[in-house]
Amino acid sequence: FDERPTVLLQDVHATNIILNPGLAFGTGEHPTTKLCLLLLNEVVAGGENVLDYGTGSGVLGISAIK
Repeated sequence: FDERPTVLLQDVHATNIILNPGLAFGTGEHPTTKLCLLLLNEVVAGGENVLDYGTGSGVLGISAIK
């Protein structure tokens, strides 16, 4: 069983990161997490070292490596 949001991303080049939202904060839905994800998308070109301190779900670290 796989539960998906009703609104799908419009970007065909987007990478999906699927997490169980019941286990931790940081699913990507909170405004601060969304802003961090947008910033990572703009500033991380590839090959950089990124530290996701206090990682929680790890969504920012996973996003940085993708």
